[in-house]
This record gives sequence, C-alpha cells and structure tokens, in this order.
Amino acid sequence: MASDDGEKFVTATEDNFDYSALFFGGSSRWNAFASKETPEFHQGMAGYARYYWHTVADQSVENFLWSHHPAVNHEDARYYAMGREGGGIWKRVGYSLSRRW
Repeated sequence: MASDDGEKFVTATEDNFDYSALFFGGSSRWNAFASKETPEFHQGMAGYARYYWHTVADQSVENFLWSHHPAVNHEDARYYAMGREGGGIWKRVGYSLSRRW
C-alpha cells in the first residue's frame, strides 16, 4: 500500500468517527425509526440503537470503499479533473486505455 493510499485510509477512519458523521447517523434514521421502516428492529431505545448502528456501519463501509476505489482500480484521480477543456471524450478514452495495459 503506497503512502498516499495509507493517507486515504486514515482520512476515511477519521471521517467515520467525526462527531458530525455520528450525529448525522443518528438524525438521519430518526424518521425510519418513527415510521417503523424495519419492524425487526422493534421500538424503544434498543430499536433506535439498532437503526443507529446500522446507519453508522453503512456510512463507514461506504467511506472505506469510496476512498479506496481509485487505488484498487489503479485509477488516476487527476484524470477526472480534466473537465471539458481536457480534449473531449476520445482523449479520455485514449487516456483510459493507455493506463489499463
């Protein structure tokens, strides 16, 4: 794992345990809890804890997968920043093919 990939892992870990991420997990699932979206979780504090835990775990998996996706697929993050001035779709296709093989 390159140092850049290691930094991505650290950043994803910090994002997972940031107070705003934990708060968002709790507030975003309140509606699902109130409407009994997943009856298997039941109601009360234990039920809400199950909703909360599943949401935070889902966010964590998403953060780790999203941060390591370019590294796993050997993608160059700078490639996507080319914009319209980058030469169009054929230049992008050619660049992509040149990086694959």
